[in-house]
Amino acid sequence: MYPVAGYGNIILKKILDKHFYLLYGFYMKTMETYLEFIYYPLWRFANKLLDIPKEIKWFIQRGKRGYSDRDCWSFDTYLAGVISGGLTKLNENHNLRYDIKSNKWVFNGEPYKQIIEGFTAYHKKEQPCGAKEYKNLQRKLNESLKLFSKHFEEFWD
Repeated sequence: MYPVAGYGNIILKKILDKHFYLLYGFYMKTMETYLEFIYYPLWRFANKLLDIPKEIKWFIQRGKRGYSDRDCWSFDTYLAGVISGGLTKLNENHNLRYDIKSNKWVFNGEPYKQIIEGFTAYHKKEQPCGAKEYKNLQRKLNESLKLFSKHFEEFWD
């Protein structure tokens, strides 16, 4: 690494190595600061500007067809979010259902709550978790899917 040889040069090498690592450490801290506070914020801002045409396109697609090309990337997660959000709003405003057997309107918000829990569990299931928690979330989702199909015709306002 160094062109000189001999015992005195070993000491010189140690001194140079020490200063090299000090300078290298200073350089790395300066570089991290530059990246964190200057480069990355500018990059994110420029990226947002470049995404504006795509965001407009996806907005128009959602208006025309109810979903966009972006939503299709992870359509299951998108639907779980839409269903849990919509049912939360329905549960706040309207949780009456018509009971055919008793021939009257009945207040019943419990199926909504269970379905909402199941679809929010789907989002949690996508995150890393333990095996027991995963099974519990999967069980909640399966129960909510059964309730969802059973009460599907009641989801109106």
